Amino acid sequence: STGGVVGDQANKSGMVTDNLGGFQGQSGSSSTVNTVGYNRGADGRLTLTDPGSQTTGNSGLISSTTTANKGAATTSLGTNNARAAFTATNDPDSGVNAFFGAGSVITANDASAVASEKISVRSVAGGGAIGAAAFGAAVSVVTIKSNTQAYAGVGAEFNLTGNLVIRAEMTSSVSGEGYAGVGGLVALGAQVAVINDASNQIAFIDDNAKLNSAASVTVEATSNRYDNARTAGGQVGTVAAGASISRITATGRTEAFIDNGARIDQDGGATVGNITVRADHYTKEKAFAIGVAAGIVAGVGQEASLSLSPVVSARVGDNVQARMAGILTVRANATPELDAEARGYAAGLAAVGVSLPKTTFNPSVTAS
Repeated sequence: STGGVVGDQANKSGMVTDNLGGFQGQSGSSSTVNTVGYNRGADGRLTLTDPGSQTTGNSGLISSTTTANKGAATTSLGTNNARAAFTATNDPDSGVNAFFGAGSVITANDASAVASEKISVRSVAGGGAIGAAAFGAAVSVVTIKSNTQAYAGVGAEFNLTGNLVIRAEMTSSVSGEGYAGVGGLVALGAQVAVINDASNQIAFIDDNAKLNSAASVTVEATSNRYDNARTAGGQVGTVAAGASISRITATGRTEAFIDNGARIDQDGGATVGNITVRADHYTKEKAFAIGVAAGIVAGVGQEASLSLSPVVSARVGDNVQARMAGILTVRANATPELDAEARGYAAGLAAVGVSLPKTTFNPSVTAS
């Protein structure tokens, strides 16, 4: 209980730095635990102590140490309501999590749980070969499986005079590139760039939560993805053939919801203002493939394909009882920008070229 602001924020930048947060308890990275407690000022306000600097480590450690990190943070809190809430909360999923624990009772002006993740990846593969019989290949494969979650746990209770914000947000910039050049009497080349993006962003208020009072409530999940796959190759020989393949597959979930059985302003006290439940998914995908072959017999094939099928959902669950002074908004948006380009050039007495650009957009978008 505080007269000020209760905030919980978890951030992850890149592939290996992870910050796992919780109400009045926070662990550091995947490989080093930094615990925190709290201080109460003369005015009664509660503030978290400094958790120290984050560290970086192998991202593979995140999943295996999540339970240990939660335990260390819980122990550091001593005996108080925050520890009880932390103990009652299920271990967070691997990834970036910001949350209010199960059964937490929050009395403050404003309260927020914000999980934010930024990913930037560039993978470049190159190859070349020269000889009587030459073969060159360049293959780049990038797979993204991030999980960004912000939530209020089962039975959490809020008594606020200001705003409640539960937000999960992810921004990614991923580039995969493959380049190869081959020369010889017989010259064969292949360039492949593949990006698989299955990231999830989920923001929610869990079962049976109580929102007794708040000026506004925002539950929001956002995804901004920028993926670029690019391949280029050339083959020169008496017999020359090449293939360039650029392929992007994007799935994952962007979800915001107030779960079943929530009670909003059911105590007959202060009112709850506007409630917004929003899921926004924006994706910009570009696949580019170009191939050149020259010889007495020459052939090239290029494929640039995009497949986008995210699940975007905003909802208010079953048996939610709400009394509001403002407006309830439930909105889900999916906005794609897709660009697939394939170019091939073949020169010779017998020359064949095939170019196949392909885009597929098949989302599931619901607001309920």
